Amino acid sequence: MIFKRITLPVFIVLGLLMQGSWAQAAILLTKTGTHSYTVPFVREDVSLSGSAGSSETTFHLPAYWEISRVKLLLEVQVSAVSRKEWSTVTLLLNGNPFYSFHPETGTETSQRLEIPVPAGLLAQGGNTLKLQTELRSYADEQVCQEDTGIGHWLRIGGASRIETEYTLRPVEDSIRDFNARITGPDAVAAGRSLVALPADPKSSDWEAAVYALTGYARTNLLTENAIPLLPYSAEHIQNKDYVTAVGLYDSLPQELKEPAVAGFQTPPDLDHQGIIRLVNVQDKAVLIVTSRSPELLVKAGRLVANQEHMAQAAGNTLLLDAATDVAKPAAGFTREIRLTESGSVLTGPFHQEYNYYIAMPGNLELGDASKINLDFRYAENLNFDRSLMTVKINGVPIGSKKLHKELAQADRAVFTVPGDLAVSGNFTVTVAFDLEADFNACAANREDTPWAYITPESLLQLQTRQGTELLLNNYPYPFIQDGQFASVSVVLPDRRDNELYRTVGNLFHLLGRYAIGNTGEVRFSQASAAPEELKDRNLIAIGSLRDNAVIKAQNDNLYFRYDAEGTRILSNEKISLEPGYASTIGTLQLLPSPYGNGGMLVVTGAEPESVFRASRLLAGEEARWKVYGDGVLTDRDGKTQAFRFKKTAAPKPLTGLDEILQRQDVVTFTAAAVLVLALVLVSLILLIRKHTRRKTAQSKPALPNEQLTRRKRP
Repeated sequence: MIFKRITLPVFIVLGLLMQGSWAQAAILLTKTGTHSYTVPFVREDVSLSGSAGSSETTFHLPAYWEISRVKLLLEVQVSAVSRKEWSTVTLLLNGNPFYSFHPETGTETSQRLEIPVPAGLLAQGGNTLKLQTELRSYADEQVCQEDTGIGHWLRIGGASRIETEYTLRPVEDSIRDFNARITGPDAVAAGRSLVALPADPKSSDWEAAVYALTGYARTNLLTENAIPLLPYSAEHIQNKDYVTAVGLYDSLPQELKEPAVAGFQTPPDLDHQGIIRLVNVQDKAVLIVTSRSPELLVKAGRLVANQEHMAQAAGNTLLLDAATDVAKPAAGFTREIRLTESGSVLTGPFHQEYNYYIAMPGNLELGDASKINLDFRYAENLNFDRSLMTVKINGVPIGSKKLHKELAQADRAVFTVPGDLAVSGNFTVTVAFDLEADFNACAANREDTPWAYITPESLLQLQTRQGTELLLNNYPYPFIQDGQFASVSVVLPDRRDNELYRTVGNLFHLLGRYAIGNTGEVRFSQASAAPEELKDRNLIAIGSLRDNAVIKAQNDNLYFRYDAEGTRILSNEKISLEPGYASTIGTLQLLPSPYGNGGMLVVTGAEPESVFRASRLLAGEEARWKVYGDGVLTDRDGKTQAFRFKKTAAPKPLTGLDEILQRQDVVTFTAAAVLVLALVLVSLILLIRKHTRRKTAQSKPALPNEQLTRRKRP
């Protein structure tokens, strides 16, 4: 084993574990031979301009891989202005340099290198590979300032990639090992993972299956590769290695029924228990999730969605009943985010940058009260007249600070996000340092090379506004709210084909990445569902006018309406459609629900393939940039067009109270001021009352001695 030694916590299996003498034979699914897995170093050609630059990527090495070799296949081209003997490219793995070379300069073709990655620097789990450049047109001892100009550039070819050769360790007889493998990058990329349903699934089967699928989606590192959802059949499991089969016990295929309950001293009572069990079927690892009770089947699906529990299950069986706690509440969106857990180091003179990726739900917008608090240190041998630190959000500068020698060991900066910076969803914070060296050299590999360090105390304090308008810009709102499903009902068409299963799988792959908790609610309804069943729920209607009665009933309200026969989409005020073309397109439409409060997403097309094609736009983040407005259409060639049909409402001016409530610091200060003012008023009132009583007592006439004497007598 060539990984660094990593200490793993000891997990306690949660849930009710199988009791009995029967033990299933260890599942040995060793795939013989060496496998290869490739990740791109860059997804497309990347150019680094100037004398210094860097590019980095991350790659994952699962614990069940036995690594043979990791190598970088690098393709670079360097400008003719740079001189080979004075220019260098350095590679670092997890912050450790391991390879440097002088790049060929001025060539018309790219230089191709095959560079082995040292085994001792690899880590189990995430690894970061970084490329740094130093491009020069003269010897570094000749000048003491940056060799600037756009003439210096290095282009990294899009074919650059990291290749890992490995063998698979035998599958352990544990749910946690299966759980890691079904979402492993090798299995997902090769399409060897599957979530399967019975041939004729009931509503509880669908619900339990999508809960399980959303749990896998959260831990799937390949965000654009969805684990498919299909009916369990010999054809669909043929090329799969890891299958999660979900369904009521009586609906399961016969080959799964016996292994699900075999070997117990006391057979499980599936009327009052749910079971999650790992078995070996046809040389495949199959996780059976079943019960005779629809409620307990759904609960078992929620347990699979609780990936923390699943990652701790060291046995091959989990039993649960009505009293078993399977909930994973949504933690909510964190308002204070650490930019770095272990600190970020930037080395070398001149311009250096570090990028921090911030994940934020798509329906949240960054408010102008947000702040970035940076704690950092830097070298004392800088030219402080020319050294600077700058912060950017999505490439837009929001503030800079000049560096000072007296603050080099403990500097701090606070930047407020400008109000005109429109940022919603995921974004990037860039911290850039311009480090001018105060010595007679410009080389980066000197002992006194300039450096900067961003400490783990650096925070991003978020104030956000929630987008609640029914627009696909705000998706997954309204279906995901506060990190969990918000009263979602999926209205299925009358047809049952593979495209329907894949469509549902696509939609819940992306929704699952936003569903942090497993306590929300998803229901599945037939197209003939009564309006009471759909009242005040957020609906996802799938199908066409011909196979979904809900879509047919709402045809007049759709932005892209059907003709009377339901064979094609009609032209509208936004676009003119040729009849043949209109019969092949798929659409996404987000409207108010016709059954009360909530929204309705219509995933529709005249053909099942068109419906599936539309669902792919909402299967991952890669195509999300194409999806905005409230009506989107896509065709067979992948052309996508988005439109807005709802009228744009005039922005509601913020009142003074609204502005105060959006500023946490102002709210705190106002509350304190009001409290102090209240105390002052109370004190003033008490003083006035005391003074008034004393004055009244002094103004009363004294009683004569005789009257006073009489009053004292009994």
